[in-house]
Amino acid sequence: MSEKYLIPQLKKLNKILERAQKENADLKEQLEDQLRKTPKGTYEYNDLIRKIKKVPTISHGTKKTYYDTTAAVLKDAYEKFGITHWKQLKPEHTEQLLVERIKSGQSPSTIRKVAHSLEYVNQHAQKTRVFNENFNITDHTKMLKIMKENKVIRKAENSHRYKANSDECQAVLKEMEKRNPYLASIARYQFLTGFRVSEAISQKEKNLDIENGKHIAEKAKGGLTNIVHTNHHNQEEKEFLENLKKNYDKETGRIFHRQKDSKGNYKSDVKIQSALTRLAGRCAKKLGIGGSKGQTFSSHSFRGGFALIRMTHYCKNHDKLDDLIKEKISEDPKRLNERFNMFKKRIYEKRGTTEIKDFEKVQWLVSTDLNHSRQDIVRYYVSYKTIQSELSKYKG
Repeated sequence: MSEKYLIPQLKKLNKILERAQKENADLKEQLEDQLRKTPKGTYEYNDLIRKIKKVPTISHGTKKTYYDTTAAVLKDAYEKFGITHWKQLKPEHTEQLLVERIKSGQSPSTIRKVAHSLEYVNQHAQKTRVFNENFNITDHTKMLKIMKENKVIRKAENSHRYKANSDECQAVLKEMEKRNPYLASIARYQFLTGFRVSEAISQKEKNLDIENGKHIAEKAKGGLTNIVHTNHHNQEEKEFLENLKKNYDKETGRIFHRQKDSKGNYKSDVKIQSALTRLAGRCAKKLGIGGSKGQTFSSHSFRGGFALIRMTHYCKNHDKLDDLIKEKISEDPKRLNERFNMFKKRIYEKRGTTEIKDFEKVQWLVSTDLNHSRQDIVRYYVSYKTIQSELSKYKG
């Protein structure tokens, strides 16, 4: 392969991703600043919320993944079709390359990266002004259809996120505290509540109900508000949360004060998120915490540690699962009733019965704590086998 043909195109790819990351992060920060100055409950406030949700911000790690994945597709297109320029690459080419990757036995995770990376680059090639016209390298709807037809399904055992237990999370948090107490405190809040890192960073003081053990994730993923119960905290953890609530940022209402960079500008949430994830990974690596199959510790590992703690709580209270489900549904009857009915429908389609087993009830409850509506995703945190094993410890 002659690199002289592809090097200029790879430089353009890098420019697309760099500009997209920066411009989207700046846009989100601008919208968040406007939101802080806009009265709640107004049309303008709700419109800003919708706009913020639609901004496709990405971390540095995701940017690298998108670059590596899309660059590999271009190289494959050169080898197979003789394509040397992005403008020559069309959806029919990338669809054929996707099918070949599926047939060659590449993992579902890798296949999905291809589809999502191409879509992101396709969306931003012209938005970032790197290309003005004639850029159309993928049909995302068609890509998703191809993956569905070929049963490209991710498996929990193939996840790259290390499934850390409580002790491992605590050890990483202790190591993070030595290096950056600010980032460590955000990570600790994640571990105590199961919040996504973006939700933890932007959490408001008014949404901490420590007395009743409740944390509200307002306008979380999917624009939904989620209530997380945390009746498993010990005294030290409660004191940590009380200090967050007491010393919150009066200007923004957030429990974590905004930090400034070397130029005196406030750091964006995206930059803080990226820094936290990198630090968690480095600390875990130093401690020798990670999976044997290339699984790495990330900010999501704290979410997983929380999920295991909640699973244990539900297993200990296995005789109250139906009441716990009713209590959870009562927080948001319309949405959670619909979710639970869909859950029962999937079980019926799978087994031909409406009977829900205890381990399934536990997983549904954990899914609501994590604000995940799909059990096939929650298994990445807590598998059925793990729940069944834990239940056996408490059932007579």
